[in-house]
Amino acid sequence: SIDWTATPGWVGIVPNVNTPIVNNVAQWYNGPVRDFAIRYQGTIDIPSAGTWTFYTSSDDGSILYINGTAVVNNDGGHSQQLASGTITLPAGSADFDLKYYQNGGNSIVQAFWSGPGVASQTLIPASAFTCTPAIAIPSAVGVTSITLNGNSNTYVDAFNAVQGAYGGSNVITSGFATMTNATASNSLYVKKATLYGDAVCGPGGTPSTAIVTGASGFITGSKTAATSGIGVMAMAVTPTMPASSGAFTGTGTQTISSNKRYSTFTLSAVNAVVNISGTVVIQCDGDFTMDQNAAINIQSNSSLWLYIGGAFSMSRTSSINANTGDPRVVKIFMTGSAKDMTLNNSASCCAQAIDPSGTLNILGGGTPAPAFYGVFHGAAINMQNNAKFHSDISYSDIVDKGDGSMSITSWSQIR
Repeated sequence: SIDWTATPGWVGIVPNVNTPIVNNVAQWYNGPVRDFAIRYQGTIDIPSAGTWTFYTSSDDGSILYINGTAVVNNDGGHSQQLASGTITLPAGSADFDLKYYQNGGNSIVQAFWSGPGVASQTLIPASAFTCTPAIAIPSAVGVTSITLNGNSNTYVDAFNAVQGAYGGSNVITSGFATMTNATASNSLYVKKATLYGDAVCGPGGTPSTAIVTGASGFITGSKTAATSGIGVMAMAVTPTMPASSGAFTGTGTQTISSNKRYSTFTLSAVNAVVNISGTVVIQCDGDFTMDQNAAINIQSNSSLWLYIGGAFSMSRTSSINANTGDPRVVKIFMTGSAKDMTLNNSASCCAQAIDPSGTLNILGGGTPAPAFYGVFHGAAINMQNNAKFHSDISYSDIVDKGDGSMSITSWSQIR
């Protein structure tokens, strides 16, 4: 009974199919808690020719199509259950299309695989997926509101991470969008600041009232209403994380080269540096704090995924990923409820950040100005004083971003 060809109520991008188990809680911010459907579409890289087994674990039903063939049929109304199917595939790219619906009670959907060189029921990693988004996905999204209330040095502009770090000829002031799903008056508000590019409010909104400039506020592009909202999807922690090592307190220079789990993460000593070497996942169950001139640097051919259950706070001249300037190599998932990300003083963060129910606060007050480089999708964006947001437009063209680590998702409420 689901019209899978209908224009979705929300669209978005997720790294892979791995949502947390929730009971009567929306899987994306301001979405329905029951009676919805999600369609995950993209391409999947098959590393070796042979027989591959795919699995879905879902509550309620799911069907997984590979190259148009229904490989896993886990359909129907049911509690969480696992189903699997096999298909023989050549090495290379294959179409991936997973249809999932939720009826009531718990909701969860995950996709696994096994095959030549891949252990049974391994969560399909983000590195296996690529996509071309059905529509352009803005890099700066505040679902409920966006507020710029600063001064002449407060602005949102853009760059293209595929072309290198922000700066010089890689500064873009048109042809990109900043968006809120909201439609109420003053949902996107710019005062004593500049929003370069286009401003977009939610579907059905009236741009002239939802998008407003105050004294000395400027929006250089158009004001429009979207056809679909942007869904900020909750993501579950990687299921194979090690046991907690307790609280992390960094001093001097340290290197992290394997997955770690901590109760809290504090990097606030003068000249404290953490170097990330290899493909690293860090799970922080509580607060994540950086201060002084502490830095997290990403080494060559390395990447960092951060899952943070508490609040995220950066102060003074602390920095994340300033050494590469490439937000694609750091992904931050805020997993706690209503936990904000805050940049104070002159802090800088270069990342793709997903915070389904929290706010990005860039509060200024220092020289140089605090700056966020990359992608933020969350409940709200709040910029004050001389704050800066440098939006990475390559996020809207994922297929060309070079690391093949994202898949497209679209979903809509069905009743």
